[in-house]
Amino acid sequence: MINQKKLEESIVLITSASEKKANVIGTGFAFHREQNYTYLLTCAHVVEDVGGKENVRINNNNDIPAEVVAIGNIHGFDLAVLKVKDILSLPLLELMILSEEKEINYHINIPGNYLYTNKITEFKPITGIISQRSKVIQFQEKVVVWELKIEKGKLQGGYSGAPVVDLKTGFVVGVTTHMEGQNEEKGKVGRAISIEALEKIWSDIPPTISQQLKRKSYTLTKLLVKDSNFNNISPASFPDLDFSSISLETIQKAYQDSLSPDAEVWDLEVNNLPQILENLHQFRKITQFLKHLIQGSDIPLEIRNQLQEELKKLAPKNSLRENTNKSEKLDSYILATLIPDQNEYFFLNAWLIIDDSVKDISKFQYLLDFNEKQQGILCNSTQISQEFNNFLKKALKYLRGKRYSLTIEFFLPSNLMCEEVDKWKISDPVAEEITLGIKYPIRLRSLERLNLDYLDDYLPQWYEYWDKVKYFLPKKPTLELFEHLSEMESFNWKLLKIKLEKKIGLKVTRAHPQSIRKDLFKAILLATTPIAIWLRNDLPSLNQETFIDEILTFQPLSNLCKTVKNMREEADANTQIDKHLSFHLAILWENPYRLPPDIMLELMAPEQ
Repeated sequence: MINQKKLEESIVLITSASEKKANVIGTGFAFHREQNYTYLLTCAHVVEDVGGKENVRINNNNDIPAEVVAIGNIHGFDLAVLKVKDILSLPLLELMILSEEKEINYHINIPGNYLYTNKITEFKPITGIISQRSKVIQFQEKVVVWELKIEKGKLQGGYSGAPVVDLKTGFVVGVTTHMEGQNEEKGKVGRAISIEALEKIWSDIPPTISQQLKRKSYTLTKLLVKDSNFNNISPASFPDLDFSSISLETIQKAYQDSLSPDAEVWDLEVNNLPQILENLHQFRKITQFLKHLIQGSDIPLEIRNQLQEELKKLAPKNSLRENTNKSEKLDSYILATLIPDQNEYFFLNAWLIIDDSVKDISKFQYLLDFNEKQQGILCNSTQISQEFNNFLKKALKYLRGKRYSLTIEFFLPSNLMCEEVDKWKISDPVAEEITLGIKYPIRLRSLERLNLDYLDDYLPQWYEYWDKVKYFLPKKPTLELFEHLSEMESFNWKLLKIKLEKKIGLKVTRAHPQSIRKDLFKAILLATTPIAIWLRNDLPSLNQETFIDEILTFQPLSNLCKTVKNMREEADANTQIDKHLSFHLAILWENPYRLPPDIMLELMAPEQ
């Protein structure tokens, strides 16, 4: 379902700076934002029609130039990406690739600009349906071309570049390229290129946009069958069900009725079907949803009866699963990335994994607001802990009512690996304020390992080393498994890298100077070392090496971070903060099978 106000506000008018092209216009729309730049999508031929890249102007006042950052061939992938500065109020439209099922027609909305006379520009949304028409070829790659059949209104000159928006989901599925038809039928038919062409013309496409393009459309049947609660059902179990006859109001009511009392966690006003089903899938509420959906007044009797039969088959299995889940403690994680920006600012982003035993991408819950899913929240060094506290509070709402063990993993650049993130203050309903590392186990991760070039070269080796670690996780490790670094004056990173390749981890029993930090983590990255423990500061009055050795061998390796957390809690109770070595410890824990969702998507094979 479309938010019409947001849709209209996202549309821009494209004109020319050239007086010779005064009557040439096109349409574009906002879909991405980075810092103070907004990215727009239009057609490649619109850029050509207004007189080329240097003549593109936005919003008909000729003082907002646009930079063309990517452009396709007007006879092939007819798309262009524009970048404009400081137009930050435009709502961003989201993208989705439609299923290529030729027998399905999708109801769509096309908001575009046209010339009412030679001088008056007007905006008007038109509606219709699209169906697959053909495929266009460029550079040996093929992209779907959609046929547009306009039912209300008509296409006119200026609609080129207008988004083709799926009425049910509100997502952009294509870009209008051509008006067709003769005489009275002129403008009643046309064509649009699938949004999938964007990734093929834009080599530097941001991961967040690439992730949207990997989101395929599904019929309601497919999305229900996809849920793990229904993994014993094949799509053939729903042979002829037409869910398009169910109103969005009925679907929303069933969605809201299926929620638990902590409903403020859920987006009750969500009005696109994929997001509703994604939420239900994440929290294992599909069964409850179906039970309420069956009660809808506009559910066809045939669909009602067939769904009731399937629910009867699932009842014993779901009952067993629910009883099992109540007794098991979930292994939960918050993954947070801190990416440096210019002028001492950072982008902070975070995701929640409610149940790490789930193996697919659906296990991730975004903690950044849905309409802000870019690199993260821009903040300075003094604001980071407060912004993370906001992420944490949102995560705890998602975990409400569940039995869980929560671990926090921070992906930091190498030069920030000695930041005292475990000393950040977080809010607490009883103590008002508490230290993060006292309440939760904290692990550090290398931001550099998320670089796709690094993963291309080193991921197989990283997998191999982590598989060795898994053997020792349930055991108390021996000290021989860890390379020991204590001499900083004679530090040789190349030699350290060679030694690390024979170990599963590194222990550093003296605080290392900042001058060698880059080379220290270079050795760790090249050796793909999974585990490291080091001191941020020295406490000369204590035997630091003995202390770290005792921590490493005290309990099974899997409990290492919890052991440090418990030591910090005891030291805090005895008011020994900063006098206890546990508050000066940092632990690197690199599991290559647990990475942020945008990276996981990049690593997935197409069929996944």
